Amino acid sequence: MDIYKFINSKDIEKHCRDIGFNFNPLESAFLIWQSRNHTIKEKHAAYNHILNQSAEFEFLLREWDYKKINMRDFLRNYMRIEDGLLSSIEENRPAAVTYIKSLDDIDSQYPYQEKLYLSKAVCFSAIKEFEPKCNWNKCKLIYRSLISDINAKANSISIYFDEGFNTVFVTETAQLSANDSKIFHTFDEMQIKVPLPFEDYDNLIEKYRYGATSFEYVADEFQFSDKGMGLSRWVYPFDEEIYVRNYLNLEYAPKIPQKEYDPDDEDVPF
Repeated sequence: MDIYKFINSKDIEKHCRDIGFNFNPLESAFLIWQSRNHTIKEKHAAYNHILNQSAEFEFLLREWDYKKINMRDFLRNYMRIEDGLLSSIEENRPAAVTYIKSLDDIDSQYPYQEKLYLSKAVCFSAIKEFEPKCNWNKCKLIYRSLISDINAKANSISIYFDEGFNTVFVTETAQLSANDSKIFHTFDEMQIKVPLPFEDYDNLIEKYRYGATSFEYVADEFQFSDKGMGLSRWVYPFDEEIYVRNYLNLEYAPKIPQKEYDPDDEDVPF
């Protein structure tokens, strides 16, 4: 299995390939989980490859846990939970469906007004109708179950998808048991050490959230620790402080050609 292809950033992928960086089974599972380039079905096939090919591997679900769990048991349970969440969206239960665009997070002066739809299919149709195709994979669909009983448990499931509207990522709120939630959100709280090609003051983009807008400066160095990768502050062109959570989405920003100096363009006082 080519684990490098699961890295979202083409620049980080190339760098890891060039230096032949190795990932252990848990790190490989994390790269598969965070991929925005692969469908859930493709990710599960990759998880099963780890189950079949990797030696026994144990780890702590949380750093404060005292008992390690088996990697194979963890992945099997994770896929079971993910399948259950996806199935609940496909069932014809009363629900309100909407979507939000990640790009709108930048502009807080104009909050996005949610519109509600009766099904995932209708919501997808609305995205196709109202959003340019280049932004389809920057949206997420939110499925909220409708409560018909005062004692019913409210829940919400969000999915991210690619340009073909194939699900690539699932999150949830108040849907799972405490134990299943701990398993399902393990990757959310995980960071792994990945070598990066970037240096201070490189112009970068966060490809799934901020489109082609470059980050002009890096305030501090990237820092590694025993817990994984820690990102420093990034400065947005309008001096807004941006914190990039998923550094594996970072790529070099397209270079903008500089206009050549023409002395005839200068204003002179005579």
